[in-house]
Amino acid sequence: MIGVTLVVVSLCGLGAALLVPPAPAHSPGQLKWQPFRGSWQVLSNAWQSPGIFRALIGISVFWFLGACYLTQLPLWTSHVVHGQAGAVTMLLAAFAVGVGLGSLICARLSAGRLEVGLVPIGALVLALAGLDFALHPAMGDGVNTLAELVGMPRFWWMLLDLILIGIGGGLYIIPLYTLVQIRSSDEHRARMIAANNILNALFMVLSAAFGAVMIGVLGVSLHTFFASLALISLITALVCAVLQARPMMRISIFVLVNMWYRLRIRGIENIPDEGAAIVVCNHVSFMDALVMGGASPRPLRFLMDKPIYESPWLNWFFRMAGAIPVASERRDPKGMRRALDMVSKALQNGEVVMLFPEGRLTRNGHMNEFRRGVDLILKRDPVPVVPAALSGLWGSWSSRYDGMPFKGVPRRFRAKVCLSFGAPMASETSTRESLQASVAALKTSIDGYAHNKPFRDPEAPMEHGDMVRQEQN
Repeated sequence: MIGVTLVVVSLCGLGAALLVPPAPAHSPGQLKWQPFRGSWQVLSNAWQSPGIFRALIGISVFWFLGACYLTQLPLWTSHVVHGQAGAVTMLLAAFAVGVGLGSLICARLSAGRLEVGLVPIGALVLALAGLDFALHPAMGDGVNTLAELVGMPRFWWMLLDLILIGIGGGLYIIPLYTLVQIRSSDEHRARMIAANNILNALFMVLSAAFGAVMIGVLGVSLHTFFASLALISLITALVCAVLQARPMMRISIFVLVNMWYRLRIRGIENIPDEGAAIVVCNHVSFMDALVMGGASPRPLRFLMDKPIYESPWLNWFFRMAGAIPVASERRDPKGMRRALDMVSKALQNGEVVMLFPEGRLTRNGHMNEFRRGVDLILKRDPVPVVPAALSGLWGSWSSRYDGMPFKGVPRRFRAKVCLSFGAPMASETSTRESLQASVAALKTSIDGYAHNKPFRDPEAPMEHGDMVRQEQN
């Protein structure tokens, strides 16, 4: 039955492979049979792309950890669980199911885009779940049958740890594979994948040597061995967090915002995949920047009030987020020029800058008049402008609905909030008046979301009531 099952699975895999769309070689040619020299050349090509090479090392660390877990789980089952072959199968299945769940969660959070911020989060989940797994005591002295193990809460706890380890692995590995395929050029993508396979094989050989030295030579316990794997995962998480601080912060904010609000995002594809751009939006609450930054597929540079930026408790956060402090011309006549210089530098570096052209929070739920800052920025750097609108945050704890924000305790949880991005506008036609009209039209089109009304097309002719509301805005 095992042989028949393996053959059937293999045939299913062959059938799935035949359904893969064709991908002809970008530079077809004849390859020479030089396995050692060719492998060295492949690794040398990968080394010349530092960002991709770091991703390849990260992927190989996953395979190192995975091989360590899979090869030592039978020994763990024998010495700690005191189970038989059925227990090994359940532990391995829990790990495999966890990787699948982690991959699905990663796809859900990524929403079709590259989210490298998930890498350190996945490594941290690996570390915490791995440490908890390593701390499980031995389950009795005699041999436990599978039926007996199923009745033990400790065994289910162990299975949960392995599922969480797999989930962390899925969150960790999928963005790295995506990065390698997206960031490598067409001419070298196959070589990068080949370099990945070579490094994966080397690290899996290292995992076997690591297990042999730790358990066979040094004689450490299985608990210490699995704790060392958790330590390696923690070090990996810290390194990835340092290298990907802003992406990790962005995806963390996105998750928290979606937990706090029922967020609906429209037109996310209107933010260009690369190159400089400006995003302008209405300003409703102190949560606006977090909602915008978490929802954007690209990191956003924000302009913010200088006194808030210099807050001793939050300055580190604003620096990490890449915020740009701006002071009023009355308090600091040169402050506006310094802020404009920083915005210009960011745009010249191909970044996306987020503006709230009203310059202050609304006090009545209606949009304030856009200030001249956006005209000054576009005069210096003519880049595309993406209008955006927020709806559903007026009346929230962080708005000026009752005067001062953050007064008392939050009154609403899981409120409906909608964020809509409009089509990019050319810099030649982007004035503060035209941008304000575009943002107002977007806001009118999504205002009904909180009341379960259908969205309107912002380009469609407005009814009389909508025209009155936009005129009031």
